[in-house]
Amino acid sequence: MTRLLAHHLDIVHYERVTGETRINGTILEQESGSRYAVSGIGPSIPPSQLKTLLDNVVTRAGRGFGVLTGSMPADISTELYAELILRIHEAGGLTVVDTHHEALRHALAARPFLIKPNRHELETLVGHELPTIELVAEHARHIARQYVQYVCVSLGSEGALLTGPEDTLYAIAPKVEVQSTVGAGDSMVAGLIAGFVRGLSSSDILRLAVACGAGTVQQPGTELFMADTVAALAPAVEIRELGI
Repeated sequence: MTRLLAHHLDIVHYERVTGETRINGTILEQESGSRYAVSGIGPSIPPSQLKTLLDNVVTRAGRGFGVLTGSMPADISTELYAELILRIHEAGGLTVVDTHHEALRHALAARPFLIKPNRHELETLVGHELPTIELVAEHARHIARQYVQYVCVSLGSEGALLTGPEDTLYAIAPKVEVQSTVGAGDSMVAGLIAGFVRGLSSSDILRLAVACGAGTVQQPGTELFMADTVAALAPAVEIRELGI
């Protein structure tokens, strides 16, 4: 893993800890098409190593974007992401948060640049189901006005929604053959950040993000999208402006 990271990244920092590596699994029921996620618990991180790791994250994220994603070890405070958001902002960076439950609630109070919940995570956050795109948009817009600059809600095969300072957009995903949904949300986050870095319009940012997610679900197992696939899918993403 160290050699793999070093091959693809200019700067690599990691902390080696004792304990079992976190293992996640996805179970696919072939007849119904239902998918079940089984998530393991990661090892504990000693306080001194955690501090070193976080200091490095803040230093590097201060140059651009800090991406805070996924769950945390059981012995880590759910307020950690909120603390990181404040530190990264003080260092001059922007933060993107893709997490859930209490960690997301605490993160919102620190006002990140963007959050990317899926529909279920947004429903958990607001406390009730959101059966229509309009309801998803209304609640996402409310959160954006109170806490963040942008909210992107991933909606699986229905596409995604992006709301920000100027507008609320809904993207209809292109129809593709789904091989695996593992990594689709992370791919969307990558597309969002790439769009912001490139200075694209909100509609083109959302189009790129949805194309990245659609490209990944076509790949088997844990494989991710290819650049040429995203380029081919992007024109097929339909963007609609919602008057919300």
